[in-house]
Amino acid sequence: MASLKVADLVLLIVLLLFLMSVRADMIDDTCNRTSDTELCLSTLRSDPRSSTADAKGLAHIVLDITLKKAKDNVAQIDQLLSRTTDPALKDVLTICSQEYGNATVVILPRAIQKLESKFDAEATGNVEDSAGCAKTCEESFSDGPRPEQNRPSPFTDQNNAVLHLARLAEDIIVSFAPDGFFSKGCLEAVIRSRHDPSKVLAIFFILHGYICKLQCLLV
Repeated sequence: MASLKVADLVLLIVLLLFLMSVRADMIDDTCNRTSDTELCLSTLRSDPRSSTADAKGLAHIVLDITLKKAKDNVAQIDQLLSRTTDPALKDVLTICSQEYGNATVVILPRAIQKLESKFDAEATGNVEDSAGCAKTCEESFSDGPRPEQNRPSPFTDQNNAVLHLARLAEDIIVSFAPDGFFSKGCLEAVIRSRHDPSKVLAIFFILHGYICKLQCLLV
């Protein structure tokens, strides 16, 4: 009887090790399909839920982390907004607060909802919109209508964190979508549009990416 219990325990340990190996392979395989493998690995490995998640679950985890980071950002922005007496800075911070407010209250929760409802194409659109919110906030510090509004952004790192997390979530969603929704060429077009140094090629790949997304919505 004792030997049987030991055998059962050994079998259980072997099974757990096997499952952990499978999940580790899932994370590695998923992250290797993204445009920022290092960010993907560090983000997913920092969350214990990743050890039992499938590809869609990993996307959900990244979206949760993106939402939390966006909420942290809007809290910092609103705190600075309440303290500043500089009218020009207040105008820019108000833009950032509105953008992040929209991202945290509407856009990212909707992306999570669409992902859970298997509307993957719509989820990627929402995720891209949330990245746009972070980008708009960052650019507001240098593209203001009045010269006195233009200054170095105090939230560059925070904005980049949300931007990169959102794009990571989008990459993961695209990576597991079924054939006919997102082709590998479409994924590569979207990714290359973010990094290509040539403006002409960047515009081409951006248009290609949006055409692919439009095709997904029409399927």
